[in-house]
Amino acid sequence: MCLDRCGDPSGCLATAGTFTCPSVGGGADRLCAPSAATRCTPGNVYSRGTRKLGDCCTATHDANAGLECEGGMCSSFGKAGNRYICHQACSKPSDCPGNYMCALGPYDFKICVPESGESPTCREP
Repeated sequence: MCLDRCGDPSGCLATAGTFTCPSVGGGADRLCAPSAATRCTPGNVYSRGTRKLGDCCTATHDANAGLECEGGMCSSFGKAGNRYICHQACSKPSDCPGNYMCALGPYDFKICVPESGESPTCREP
């Protein structure tokens, strides 16, 4: 199940059930977490976004960021004001193409991030 960052439960999508917004590991970071009654969307009806790794995406700040991306993730890196780009999960270096590396993301899973540590100039799809 893909989970989004949140500030409170109203920032969590309710398309698959009820979500709460607990802190992660007792820190300030918070993730939408499913209730016991929440079920995953079946794979045969799930629809991925069409934007590729490195394409520009919209930071909606409402739990919808990344829905337009194949990898379901939209974020920026480096200095404030950098563009938001589509990202994807990875488990090994070869999962990430070109100028991307597989690195530990903010919630203890690996994602493809720019090797430079900065958001590159994104590609408009």
